[in-house]
Amino acid sequence: MRENDLRPPREFLDRCQRFPQVISALRADEETVYGLRYAKAFAQKEGELFCGDTAGSFRTADDRYVFTITDGMGSGTKAARQSVKAVRVMENLSKNGLEQEDIFKVINRNLLSSPDETVLGVDVATVDLKSGVC
Repeated sequence: MRENDLRPPREFLDRCQRFPQVISALRADEETVYGLRYAKAFAQKEGELFCGDTAGSFRTADDRYVFTITDGMGSGTKAARQSVKAVRVMENLSKNGLEQEDIFKVINRNLLSSPDETVLGVDVATVDLKSGVC
């Protein structure tokens, strides 16, 4: 499939729920093709010491780069603490092999079990450094 750049039949794709993992396994021995440059900047609300948003980024063992933005609702220290914690949890769970869907379940469970009312916005983008697909 890789040598001839053939597309699998639609009926195969419809039945194979783990197609991306299959392709990833086939490409496991390939070299990393892409690199990334990125920057991040924050601005806290006037009068606050901390910004309630946190951006994280890390590279996984299988040559993917994961970018996260968390928005702790509100502003200041409490919002910053919430968003930093979420980024750290996502990074640690991902580096330990959990899939993104499972990571979101853990974060959601964590937030729901908090005694304080906690609202958090999370954005995630993953870039495969072998295929260039985001």
